[in-house]
Amino acid sequence: MLYEFLKGTMQVNQFTIYDCINATDQWLESTHNYIQWCFPNHKQSSVIKNAPILTDNELNKILNDEICVGNIKSMTNRMIQFYDNNPVKSSFNHNCKRITRILLFLKEIDENECERFYRNTAERFILQYRKTALRMIGINDHTISYWTSALLHI
Repeated sequence: MLYEFLKGTMQVNQFTIYDCINATDQWLESTHNYIQWCFPNHKQSSVIKNAPILTDNELNKILNDEICVGNIKSMTNRMIQFYDNNPVKSSFNHNCKRITRILLFLKEIDENECERFYRNTAERFILQYRKTALRMIGINDHTISYWTSALLHI
């Protein structure tokens, strides 16, 4: 199912991968079940109980399909744009969890994409956090540890 969704041949929850790529910032912020489909991982979502779980078989099919990989890169670009427009402002909200999910998935798909996403989202927030000694923007040590753990697969 994940393969078909990422290839663009399957609709879930009334959206396709192309709907997600072309979604407004408001839709991306307020819709909570697309991220598990666009950036699946091997762990069950703690929020969306019926979210798909990435299997090794589906991962191999995705990795060997240029359309899937292209759609993933397009969705990654969209999420970078989203976080440029909507910086994370609290210490551990759903966007922090989304960033972690994206990092975990991209690390399996393409380490360069993972690094690019990290540098354009999490790293920017970490640098911003470090610059504000009083942690006024709310990104705390827990969030940094969470992102680092996701990136390093610890």
